[in-house]
Order: sequence, then structure tokens, then C-alpha cells
Amino acid sequence: MAMNPDDEFHNRYQLAYHLLENASGGIQLTVEEISEYNDRWFFDEFKLKNCLALVQNALECLLKASLAWADWRLVTTEQNSLTKLQLNSGDFKTITFDEACKLLKKTPFNADIRVLKSKPFFELRNSRHKHTHYHLDLSNEECIKLVAHGLNFCLEFYKDYIFQQFFEESDRFSKVDIALKGIPVYTELRIASAKRRYPNLVPPLTAYFDCCPVCNQSVPVINSADTVLCLYCKTEDDISYVAENISTRKQPTRITPKQCPECFYQSMGAVDLTHSPESWQCVMCGYYTNVPEYFNFIAGGLKKINIGKPERRAKIRWNS
Repeated sequence: MAMNPDDEFHNRYQLAYHLLENASGGIQLTVEEISEYNDRWFFDEFKLKNCLALVQNALECLLKASLAWADWRLVTTEQNSLTKLQLNSGDFKTITFDEACKLLKKTPFNADIRVLKSKPFFELRNSRHKHTHYHLDLSNEECIKLVAHGLNFCLEFYKDYIFQQFFEESDRFSKVDIALKGIPVYTELRIASAKRRYPNLVPPLTAYFDCCPVCNQSVPVINSADTVLCLYCKTEDDISYVAENISTRKQPTRITPKQCPECFYQSMGAVDLTHSPESWQCVMCGYYTNVPEYFNFIAGGLKKINIGKPERRAKIRWNS
């Protein structure tokens, strides 16, 4: 099928766009279904089966969308006999999942999709016919784990290869993690992926940031000289605000935080100003000055294991 440059771009865009929209729709429907079971121990088997099929399809559509954006011919086996009408209507034979994976590993894509060889994805990919048309012989626990693996891969692949490639104005899946914050198997996978993505970010040494107010996860990391980031939902906490907050809880008036002499953040909050010398503590590294004997370290957010270990406190210093 001979085409002029305008037709080439139109066909490439249309095919890739529809594949991405189909993948996005499947993911959003899955999230809506699964989110109903936040913090529960049971799932509806029929809904899980539908979610499994949706994720299987979304996974394949995302892979092919990335290929189609580069060249629409990569996703069809009928390049020579295909008419424009057939292409625009989707009336053509497409490549298989495995063929799409092989193409994505090559230049210019060089996509890192090694995870698709793991056991969960082998089950996800190779049991589609059985799950969709015949019988779901998986327990609820096994099924939700497969769905979670599929969702996690889709979100990571979108972030790495689709978001910039398609010039997306915003992350269309930015609300998924919050919606599924009560599904433990999903949150574990997302946190593990985030740790691989940000391997050099370290957590504070205190417990002040341990429970994110948005998602209730305890995976804080220091992402700048002024903020701590929740690895799961990407919410940021201002360090000086947290330090000021512990001061206002204990003092009748607002006390401006001081810079910690050990880790150098603006993170020293007033513990007690009613006696001399004054008592201050760092919400980041646990360094303290003149903490009175009656002060409860654990309740105050300090971890005793970190007290008196300057070599550990030095590790969390932010080097901009």
C-alpha cells in the first residue's frame, strides 16, 4: 500500500492511538473493579476473571502501541495487501505477543522487558484462552497476584516508553496507585518497582515520615534538600514543616526550625523550651540536644538504634 508522508503519519498515529486507548480503558476498568476490595480479604471470582482478561489485553496493546508509533507496519502481517480502510478499521491480522516482544528488544527500541519471562507473566500470557474461554482454575489469591503483576508492568512500561514517546501532557495512570492503596499484593509490587527506579534515595532515620498521610504506606525517601518523598504515591513532605509541627505540638507559639549540625537539613524542632538548656531534636537523623530524661524517644519519633551514630547520620546528608 503506497502512501504519501501525510498518510503515513496519520496511519501511524491512528493505529498507535487506538492501541493506547484500548490499553488505557482496560487498565482503568480493572482498577475500578479491584479498588472495591481495598482492605478486604475476599474477591468476586467473576470480576477477577474479567480483570485478568482486561490486563492481558492491555499488556499486549501497550507493547504494540509503542511499535505502531514508530512504524504501523511493525504490528501487521499484511503490509503489502492492506488497504487504507482496513488499516483504519482494524480489519487486519496482527503480530503475536511474542513477536512484539522480539521487536521491542531490537534497535531502536531496546526495551528492557526481561520481566516478561518470569513465572507470573508466563501464566498471564500463556493461559489467556483457558482463563477467558473455559475455566479459571486459580485461587483468588493467585488471580489477584497475576492482575497486580500485569498492572505493575503496564504502568512501568507506560512511564518508560509511552509517556514521552506519545508526548502525553500528563500521566493518565497517576491516580491508579492511590485507588489501589489497600491491595497489599499490588502495593508491594509498586514499591519494589519504585525502589529499583530510585536506588540511590535513602530514608530518614526517624519515624516522623513513616506513615504517608495520603496512602498510609511507610516508604519515605529523601528526594531533595527540603523534602521527603513517599515512594508509593509520590507525595512530598516539607522537612522544615514537619520539624515546625513537632514544635507547635509542644510549645504554645510557633518555633522556627533550626538547621541540624549533623545532617544539615532545616530539621531541628523544639522539644522543650521551658527549661535551660533548651531541648531540640532533628526529625531527619535523630540528633538531639539536651533531651530531658522523661522524654519518650519512640513516641517522639526517634529510633534509639540511630542515636549516637554520627556515621549513619552522615549517610542521609543531601549533596546537591
